[in-house]
Amino acid sequence: MAENSPFGLRRLSLSRLWAGLFVSVDNRKKVVLVTILLGISGLLTFAISPELLHKKENFNVGDVARYPVHAKKDFKVVDPAATFQAKERAALEVPPVYFLAEEIPDLIVRNLGLALKTCTKAFKRNAPLECEQALFEHTGLRPPKEALTFLSKEGVSEDLQERLALEVANVYASSFVREEPAGPMAETNPSRPYVVRLRNGKEIEIAPERFIGRSEARQSLYDRLVKTLPNDLPGKEGLAGYISELLLPNVYFDQESTLLRKKVTYEKTPPVLRTVRKGEVIVHQDEVIYPEQLEKLKKNAQASTGFALSYFIGTSLLMFLALLYAIRVAPVVDVAEGLKPKNLLYYGFLLVVTLGLLTLSRAGILKVLEVSPKNGFDQFLAIACLPVTLAPMLVRSIFGPKESFIFLTLYSLLIGWFLPPAAYASLYAFLMGCTLLIWFSRLESRTGFLKLGRQTSFMGMAIVVLVALIEGFPSPGTVSFQKFLLGILAANVGNWLTTILSLGLLPLIEYAFGYATTLSLLELSSMEHPLLKKLAMLAPGTYSHSLTMSVLADRAAKQIGANALLVRVGAYFHDIGKMRRPQYYVENLRPGEPNCHDGLSPTLSALIIKAHVKEGIELARAHKLPEAVTRMIPEHHGTTLIKFFFDKAVLLDPNVQEPDFRYPGPKPRSKEAGVLMLADSLEASARTLPEFSVARIQGLVQRTIRTKFLDGQLDGCDMTLKDLHAIARSLIETLISIYHGRVRYELVRQQVAKPEGQRRANTRKPGPFSKPEYPAIQGYDEAALKRLGL
Repeated sequence: MAENSPFGLRRLSLSRLWAGLFVSVDNRKKVVLVTILLGISGLLTFAISPELLHKKENFNVGDVARYPVHAKKDFKVVDPAATFQAKERAALEVPPVYFLAEEIPDLIVRNLGLALKTCTKAFKRNAPLECEQALFEHTGLRPPKEALTFLSKEGVSEDLQERLALEVANVYASSFVREEPAGPMAETNPSRPYVVRLRNGKEIEIAPERFIGRSEARQSLYDRLVKTLPNDLPGKEGLAGYISELLLPNVYFDQESTLLRKKVTYEKTPPVLRTVRKGEVIVHQDEVIYPEQLEKLKKNAQASTGFALSYFIGTSLLMFLALLYAIRVAPVVDVAEGLKPKNLLYYGFLLVVTLGLLTLSRAGILKVLEVSPKNGFDQFLAIACLPVTLAPMLVRSIFGPKESFIFLTLYSLLIGWFLPPAAYASLYAFLMGCTLLIWFSRLESRTGFLKLGRQTSFMGMAIVVLVALIEGFPSPGTVSFQKFLLGILAANVGNWLTTILSLGLLPLIEYAFGYATTLSLLELSSMEHPLLKKLAMLAPGTYSHSLTMSVLADRAAKQIGANALLVRVGAYFHDIGKMRRPQYYVENLRPGEPNCHDGLSPTLSALIIKAHVKEGIELARAHKLPEAVTRMIPEHHGTTLIKFFFDKAVLLDPNVQEPDFRYPGPKPRSKEAGVLMLADSLEASARTLPEFSVARIQGLVQRTIRTKFLDGQLDGCDMTLKDLHAIARSLIETLISIYHGRVRYELVRQQVAKPEGQRRANTRKPGPFSKPEYPAIQGYDEAALKRLGL
């Protein structure tokens, strides 16, 4: 039995907890399942930590060894000298970074062209000094007399100008000209390409052989010009030498970027490990312990011979919890709706933002507190105090458990990648997320978020206990009692911070992405909404129908893992369009009130009936209902045939078109809309039954589901036959509980008041106590009357 605690909370007994974890298996299967899970957990523990037998030996730098320590088995340690050499070698192999001055070739060709054009005019006027002055002004170099002699003889034709410009451009096209000497930083392994950064920030890799010095580029251009220029004119070598002197470097060594890349490579280069062989002397007797030896001693302690019971128990139970909750949540994984582009964008946004904030927050906490984690528990504390399950909470507040579980699995793996230690971070995120998924389905109000925070805090504290056992609690050197209490506090802070942040962020997410979150649906489920109050006043029959239908749909949705809260809210608002003309719907007619459709043609009646869908959508959008709720107004009818008026129209005109008497649609596109369609049809049909019995209700449910299925109304809502069977069972049970028979006590009192002879006479023929008068009471006989005290 559950008891009440002094704080007003219900204590959950062990039997209730056990039954809550295993609701679909008998006792024998429970024992088998737990045995298998414990065995797998133990094997996984040995697989990830084969060195469980160890005896802890506490050593510190500067201590004097009282006895020689030998290696218990082979293990690897970091070799500082070899690691330094490897890092230096990797840094030296980083290719240099150059900046490309793309405008240099064009600048040289343009200035040379302007100078030569001036020379052309100068020689026509027989003014060679003007040519010399123009070349000096445009190129910055005074030409030698041999070059002027060649130009004066040749006359500076357009062909010469084009030839000189082409040769200059060819040098830069085939090579990258750099300053000389390049310097030690710019010299690197010639087998690796150099990095050249363009002006737009883009980087390209160029083979080292394409880089030449300025003198080499000038010599190359000189040789080209000597071969290209006419041999019959004097001064050719002088002009070639002058033009080659105009070449400038077009790539410049970027020392800052190169140093930064070398530093990053140096830091990322993995350490070099050296194997310590079994039996090797780590430290001799009476020898002072140095840092290099301390690392070996720690490794040797993990391989020593003593049984770490707390480590094995903590790790095994942590694995057991992970497997147990995975089995509990895994059967509901069947995702299709959550893969839409908009939803994928939302997932990506959450992953980027939350993982980035968690990483920065963890680094900030360690920096502010000036904590240097020495073991796994210290690092775990920096994770436990963060809102690790914020992203899964924000996903589950919008999507169903299936999409949320897929997201949680990926999120847990990424948490392990971003937040060390990976094993603790991933398991912590996964277990907390599973707890959230299991308890989230029980939210019925805003205070439910506080209850959810309480449950996740309990799980967080349990994980802290297990991690402390793994790390050696209680031990002053590893996990002291003070650190243990700090871990308990951190788990509560992190989980309550998740709850508070989710409550604050959900309204922003609703606005940014247009989702119908759990909070908005909880607000809409209140009967104080203006639309529902107006519906109750203008169309009381429709209002009553909506309430009854919400009970049917809510229970059915829970049976197939659909969003029961969304279905219930959709049931409240699905027929709000009937407020415009309530008198045209039979559920709103008073006893004896004439039916407005009696004087109308079937076609016009069908148009009026179909109009409530369009008018309902208009009202929903005018009152800013979520799109998920608005979609249910047309989808709960789909393209169903308005059969009563269609049959009536066929009697008047056999050629009437069936599409004219169908709702406009669309058909249900989600399980929630499909459940709503079935609940709506059954609630309306159940009112027409002349007698209520289990057999009649079963037949009605089966006929309704079969009709919708064969008509293709459920094709787009991703329901399986298993879902339809579960929905049918739920609807039958709920309808029986709603429309169960009741004894008519006024007739009983009249019968008891009659003389005994008349009562005997009445038992021989049908009367007020006969079964036909009370068809809903199964097995109705005199024994039943006696039990009722009649």
